[in-house]
Amino acid sequence: MSGRTLKVNGRRVWVLEDGGGALLLYLHGLADVHSVKESWLPFHERLAERARVIAPAHPGCAQTDENKDIDAIEDMVFHYLEVLDAMKLTQFDLVGSCVGGWVAAEIAARHPEKIRKLVLIGAAGLFVEGALIGDIFMMAPSERGSSYASLREMLFVSAEQPQALEMFPDGMGEIEDELRRYQMLRFSSRIGFKPPYFYNRPL
Repeated sequence: MSGRTLKVNGRRVWVLEDGGGALLLYLHGLADVHSVKESWLPFHERLAERARVIAPAHPGCAQTDENKDIDAIEDMVFHYLEVLDAMKLTQFDLVGSCVGGWVAAEIAARHPEKIRKLVLIGAAGLFVEGALIGDIFMMAPSERGSSYASLREMLFVSAEQPQALEMFPDGMGEIEDELRRYQMLRFSSRIGFKPPYFYNRPL
């Protein structure tokens, strides 16, 4: 795995890359690389066994500069079109998780000619009858100053599994992880903190 910084319209975009084969663009979510962890999780390592995985960090996350022009999901599509141009990516498989799944779906809906295959993992943005998205922002503040138990329960099938506890612990985690969590929630609030909260009905 290697990391590099792209310059896109004067802003830094941090990108991780690994593997070989078909090009796969990965857009991260809340419990993920760039948003809690600095490097690949086992899931990403498995992807990199079969594809050339490129994973940019969203604006304001990890080492990517914040983009104050972003305050709606449409702005994220424009941001990623600029990133794709900077990397000279014209066609690729697209995988998005959580908030990254919402961004991926928006890109695919507007620019299907760029997408060979699309995979959405627990994607926000899409309204699914009977499967409403929980209020991330209500659960995001740590309980009693240091517990992320409610947020863990929302994001994981089992709130007590080791990876869930590592990413959203009861008690203060590593300071770098805490900072990444804060950055990701701040970014998410830019596109999802207005009604209807993490949905785009026209999508």
